[in-house]
Amino acid sequence: MIKHFRLAFLFLFMQLAHGDTQVNLGPKIGVLVINDKDAPNSWAYLAHLTEFFLDKEVKAIVILLEVGNGYFGYSQAFAIAKSIKDLKKIYKKPVIAYGEQWLAHSAYVVACASDCIMAAPMCMLGHMTYGNNYIDKSEQLIKEGIRITPVHAGKYKYQDDPDFKISDEDLKRAQISVNEAWQNVISNIIDLRPALKECKSSWVNGEIFIASQIKNNNFYDKIGDKLDLQNVTLQLINKQNKKKFKLSDLEVVVKEPFLELEKLEVSKDNKKTIAVVNASQMLKWEDSNYYFQLFADLFYDTNILGIVININVYGANSGSGMYNLYTQIKKLKQITKKPVVAYIDCYAYSGGYWLACCADYIIASPLADLGSVGYRWSRVDYTKYDVKNNISYNPIASNELGNIFNEHKTLTEKEQKIIQDLINFRHLGFIAQIKDSRPKLKNNESEWKEAQVYNPYKALNLGMIDKIGSSIDSVKYISKKEDLNNIKIIFRTLNKPEEKRN
Repeated sequence: MIKHFRLAFLFLFMQLAHGDTQVNLGPKIGVLVINDKDAPNSWAYLAHLTEFFLDKEVKAIVILLEVGNGYFGYSQAFAIAKSIKDLKKIYKKPVIAYGEQWLAHSAYVVACASDCIMAAPMCMLGHMTYGNNYIDKSEQLIKEGIRITPVHAGKYKYQDDPDFKISDEDLKRAQISVNEAWQNVISNIIDLRPALKECKSSWVNGEIFIASQIKNNNFYDKIGDKLDLQNVTLQLINKQNKKKFKLSDLEVVVKEPFLELEKLEVSKDNKKTIAVVNASQMLKWEDSNYYFQLFADLFYDTNILGIVININVYGANSGSGMYNLYTQIKKLKQITKKPVVAYIDCYAYSGGYWLACCADYIIASPLADLGSVGYRWSRVDYTKYDVKNNISYNPIASNELGNIFNEHKTLTEKEQKIIQDLINFRHLGFIAQIKDSRPKLKNNESEWKEAQVYNPYKALNLGMIDKIGSSIDSVKYISKKEDLNNIKIIFRTLNKPEEKRN
């Protein structure tokens, strides 16, 4: 449903302020609504952005930032902002960002990619900061009589697991990671909007401002309501066009992201097709046949030029399934000779990074996190819980190791060693495929195999990725010198819906 203020926005664009009643549709203004609820990743926005930039009738693009409290996610925000910057460079269309309630935190990052930042007089700006919550539920589990035995390969595999005690060393490492990420945020914001370097000291500490109270206007270019927004947009259009338009000449096209990414297409008049496979949350072994069929269909489709795997994956529940997925995609690439790019939108941990390594080329958003090349399995022990709740279990098995996975008995030292050996062996398989995909990593194996999480700059130095960039970069890698007007992007979802899985 379109909100009342958005209806007003459309009305203002469609009618002359001077009272004209005749509406003549002509050149278009593309309006993209960005919020923190609709889209699962930056590609949903990129599809509409690209559509606006490719449409020759669209003369300007307005980005309405409706992000609650200014929070959207830095990694996605930079992915969108860098894509806007790339598209502006190619297609030379003016972009105006408008904030009515918040232009803070990551929402402001998106605004920094525009030619003109507009803020409502009472709009809040700033609050540029970076942090995380590290939850420790270990004491609660102990009180409930639940003990979890961590079995893992990779020194840091459990450093952010809420089920285990957070050590002082873990907290120090987390603080260092946050500090490094914050420095990356600062440098990338200044890269998008160089004027902010002059007033850096006024925003790096997380200050919050009301737009009309800011004396130094480096934070924005214009202040006003949506009446002012329509006039600024018209001025930018007329500045770039020989013919001078009136507001009544313009048609407004509003786009909001779809949840069903597979329904989105950038262009109907296409010559080449690029498939974007959206992978999010956790990869599940129950869906291995689904994954294989999806990739096989895309690789064997002769209309598809190449594949982008968009990754927001924090792990997989099966190392065996990931090992197979890697080998299957590699074989399909060899058969069809189609390029595959992995784009890390927010994070690629463990199985997520394993999936990225299936690609020929890995690009990460400037604030993405990746790595965690480790292997883990948590063996829950309910024995104290059972005693507390007066439940008796009498485990019986045909042989010595028959109850090794029975969670109502405590592991023996021998059983724990057996599980640890299995985990170590699977970890070695993970490492072997990473080295197969990323030959540069053979020289610094000790630095990345201990399940450490890296920011993209460290990852680039190690050789874990090939580039820090935008979603558009992944499209350009596949399309090479093809004009984006000749490219159609189709979306597919890697994660199988729960209702289809059951």
